[in-house]
Amino acid sequence: MKINDALKIFEEYAPKRLSDKFVEKLNAYDNSGVIIDTEKDITGILFALDLTMGAVDTAIKNNCNLIFTHHPAIYAPIKSLSVNSPIHKALSNNIGVISYHLNLDVAKFGIDYYLAKGLGAKDAKVLTDVEGGLGYGRIFDLGGIKFSEVINRYKSEFNSTKVIAYGNLEDNINKVATFCGAGLDSESIDLASDCDLIVSSDGKHHDIVNALENGKKLLIVTHYSSEFYGFKQVYNNLSNSFKVKTVLYEDDKYL
Repeated sequence: MKINDALKIFEEYAPKRLSDKFVEKLNAYDNSGVIIDTEKDITGILFALDLTMGAVDTAIKNNCNLIFTHHPAIYAPIKSLSVNSPIHKALSNNIGVISYHLNLDVAKFGIDYYLAKGLGAKDAKVLTDVEGGLGYGRIFDLGGIKFSEVINRYKSEFNSTKVIAYGNLEDNINKVATFCGAGLDSESIDLASDCDLIVSSDGKHHDIVNALENGKKLLIVTHYSSEFYGFKQVYNNLSNSFKVKTVLYEDDKYL
């Protein structure tokens, strides 16, 4: 099994064209695809949200010479490379890397889909369509449960207590808009105009002010927890598709 054989399976699940269309539609940037190709036969695949030293060490320990990440292992152009970097260590140990970012966010059963599902969405609507009903952001109805109950559901289901809540915890929540990762911005707030609550991470002060001024309640969660939950589901969906061992790496210090 070569890296291109693994790539075909990932492409069936979350084709890179979704990232390309996302970038074009929203004037964004991405670097999804093969990051390191060692041209070696694949002995095992480690799934990790980020390419970290812990992820590379775990791959070495488990005889995995391909790491599949969500966040691009190389995002911006690299001007220098330290021997203490995970990229250098992966290369030194003949470990390949594939990163699927925005395309994995917006895939049919992608990370954004699972964020909404984990919060209780049964019939979520995509807010920004990228291709044929696949896209980013979800809106759904929770039927008037208390804000405190939404928070407790997130803490329990996503295994993370690091949340910031803006709004009266006793208020009822009907419509919710969710955006995995760093999705809280002026565009998402506009898309969520008829929602009671917005759930996302990495909120900047001016975006938080904007949302609150527009009468929204906010649940700001960690970037890792908002995406690892769905990434774990992706691993479960794909782990039996390969003819080699697969391992899921979780680093709970980021939850």
